[in-house]
Order: sequence, then structure tokens, then C-alpha cells
Amino acid sequence: MSKLLRLSFATLLTSISINAFALSPTPAAPQSSPIAITGVTVHVGDGSVISQGTVTFSDGKITGVFHGSDTPDLAGHEVLNHSGEHLYPGFILPNTRLGLVEVSNVRGTVDDLERGSLNASVRSLVAYNTDSEIIPTYRFNGVLTAQITPKGGLLAGSSSVVQLDAWNWEDASIKSDDAMHVYWPRQLKPKVDVLRQELNFEKDDKYQDHIDSLTELFADAKIGGVDGNLKLIAVARVLEGDAQLFIHVERAREIVDALKFVRDMEVPRVVLVGASEALEVKDLILERQVPIIVQYVLGRPPTADSAIDENFSRPARFKAAGFKIGLAAKIRQEPASGRNLPFIAGTAAGYGLSTEDAVALITSGNAEILGIADELGSIETGKRATLFISVGDALDMRTNQVRGAYIDGRAVEIRGTQQELFDRFKAKYSD
Repeated sequence: MSKLLRLSFATLLTSISINAFALSPTPAAPQSSPIAITGVTVHVGDGSVISQGTVTFSDGKITGVFHGSDTPDLAGHEVLNHSGEHLYPGFILPNTRLGLVEVSNVRGTVDDLERGSLNASVRSLVAYNTDSEIIPTYRFNGVLTAQITPKGGLLAGSSSVVQLDAWNWEDASIKSDDAMHVYWPRQLKPKVDVLRQELNFEKDDKYQDHIDSLTELFADAKIGGVDGNLKLIAVARVLEGDAQLFIHVERAREIVDALKFVRDMEVPRVVLVGASEALEVKDLILERQVPIIVQYVLGRPPTADSAIDENFSRPARFKAAGFKIGLAAKIRQEPASGRNLPFIAGTAAGYGLSTEDAVALITSGNAEILGIADELGSIETGKRATLFISVGDALDMRTNQVRGAYIDGRAVEIRGTQQELFDRFKAKYSD
């Protein structure tokens, strides 16, 4: 056997062994009997808290939320006493590449973008990999719902909202093609001065050309007669209000141009993603009542003159300004950073927000912006039983220890490869 053949065979065996070890947990079976979780501190998700509460759910739906003084009839329920622990709605992560990217440096596992700048017909849902090893690492931090989002180009395509315990993308889908994503062009593009080791910015002469191409596409869709043209069909859904338009934009001048575009095109449902300079055009955003998904909370100060807590305190400042906001991770660092969503909210709580307001950002706040608040985002009767139990404060990495998680009432497996490795080497080195 040649050396090359032996090496190839060894590589294949290694790949098989790694894949066998890293199998994702089997999706949970449907809820078979009513469940009651008692004695918990219930973080409702709307800013309120219930001490010593009881929550019941059956057939995947929440059937009752009781205060400590109530005496609900729990006959026929499987009663789980978690006295002293905390119950939260499942955290909701918008704007993530989870399930689209497995290993960033291995091109065969990256499926989050397409070639070209106007990819209106792209649907991220059909590329979503429910067997991703990364998904369990989100669940054991309490993130149970996500908006799977494409990136790249000027118009990247449509996202979808999924639950994070499914056999395939059809089963995972909660809201298919919920939004189209535009990555607004920059007026100024970065230019590195190698000799001086400086980062400067210069005007992008094609800035208006990018806007014109986007305008032409939307104008064509407005005219009608889109039968057979997948790009125009996708844009028509946005113009008719069947899908939202998420515009990823940061600078004040560009925010103004983006909002002018949606006004001219008569786009009814718009969300800004990022919008770090939104306070500079506060009145315009409030007048249009445009929600904002805040990002980069854990990022460095944007300029040398910025306050050290410029990003940390942005959610509190945006909320104080009257903006309707949600919270996401930094998509450029996704999918690795998304699991830290609760700790990003915890940072916001440490810099101006109350703890329950921070919880609301990643539960009811994100649910309202994504258009799923009638089903998810808070612990209320009639909503999906998507929730989890934590030993302590779920926004604190020291006490976010998930004891149990449910998606549509199904008790999902929260252990994954990382826990298996921890237990393996703890046993080896604990002697």
C-alpha cells in the first residue's frame, strides 16, 4: 500500500470516528402527557416576574401560569418541582448563520451566501442543516429559536424562523421566508495604508449605483407581471407586506438613504439591523416607527474618541430614546457567537437596563420584531411551550446552568459534544 493511499485511508477513518462521536442528539418525541413545573421563579418575558410560580403545558401549548398563592389542579400532570430555580421563555436569536455554516474554513460546510449582488430568490431555509453540531451548544444556553439568515452581496435573500430541535428543515420551520435581507452599501469604504499602518476611509464612487440597482429591482416588482421570475416574486412578497425587509446598515447618512428608499418603494414592514448611529437620526426613525435589532454590544468602541462603554450601553440608550428594539449577536462572528446571546443581554443589563428588560429583549422583544409574538417570546397561556429551566440567572454565565429545556412541550436533549468531552476528561483527571 502506497504512503499516499495509507494516509488517505487514515484520514477517512479519522473523519468517520469524529463524525460518529459528534452525532447530534436525536430530536425529542412529541409531548405525551401534561407537565407542571412548580416552585420556580417565572421570568414571563414581558418584564414581569412570578415568585414561586407554577406553569403547566400540554400537547405543546402552555395551559396555565399560576402565582405562588394559587392552588391549581395538577391531577394527571407529571409534576416537576424546581424550587429555587428559574423558568424562562426560550431565548430567540435573530440574524444568525446557525445551520448554514459548520466550519468557517472548510468551504464545503459553508452555505450562507450565493454569488452575485441581487439574490432575492435565495431561501436560507432549504440550506438549514438540522444535524449541525453547533445547534446543541445554543440549546444548553437557553437559545431555542433562531432566524436563519443569509448574507453577502447587496440583497442576500430570505431568512426563516426555526426551532432548534428537528429532523429536517421542514419540521424546524416556524415562519418560512419571514424577511428579505438587504446589506446597505457604504458611502465610505475602508482603505489600509500599509506604509503608515493606518486604516482610512475613502468615498465609494459606486454607492449610488448600488442603490439604483436595488431600486430598479423593486420598481420592476411593483409593475407586476412577475409570473415565473423568482427574484421578482420574492420582492413582491415584501412589497405586499407578506415578508419584512431587514436592512443591515450602521451610519446615520446611510440610515437616512435606506429609509428614503423604503418610502419611495412603499415597503410596508421594515426593520433596521445594527443602526449604531440611529440616535443621530432619532426623529426620523421614531416617525417611521421602524424597529431596530441591536448588534455589536460586545464590540470594541467604534472610534478612538468613543466612550469605553459605547457598545455596552447602546441597548439602554436606544430604549430610553423610545426605539422598539431587539438584540442579536454579531453575524460576522456567527455561528460561534450566537450561543452567547443571554450573556450579551446580561452585558446590556449591566450597562443601564434592568435584568427583566434585558430578558425581554431576547424573548418578547425579538418575537415582536420577527412577527412571532402570538406564539413565542413569553410564558403565557395558549403560547407554544418553548421554555427552559436554569439553576440561576440565565443572563450570567456563572449561573446559566440549564436543567431542562422544552420546545413545543418536547423535552429536548441539552447535552452535546462539549458536555461529553467535559465529563470524559473530568473523570480522567479528577483522581
